[in-house]
Amino acid sequence: MNISDKPLQNTDTAVRQIDDAFYVMHPDTSELHNFNDVGTRVWELVDGERTVAEIAAVISGEYEVELAVAETDILAFLDELLHKDLIRV
Repeated sequence: MNISDKPLQNTDTAVRQIDDAFYVMHPDTSELHNFNDVGTRVWELVDGERTVAEIAAVISGEYEVELAVAETDILAFLDELLHKDLIRV
């Protein structure tokens, strides 16, 4: 994945919020993934319209983190989600 890609949530996943916790499950593996606040916000921004760079810019502004750090961290997070088939590019 690179900074200009436009990731999209895998529509086959099941998504639930229970209290303050946010969970995503892939139906084929039944593996449950719990996201922290930043991960949840990234998930919300993964819509197939925004590039990774645009997602990083939003996170950088909302969480007051340097853009380069946000880009690096988000790329790593999205690569993990892609590997687990929770998102597509």
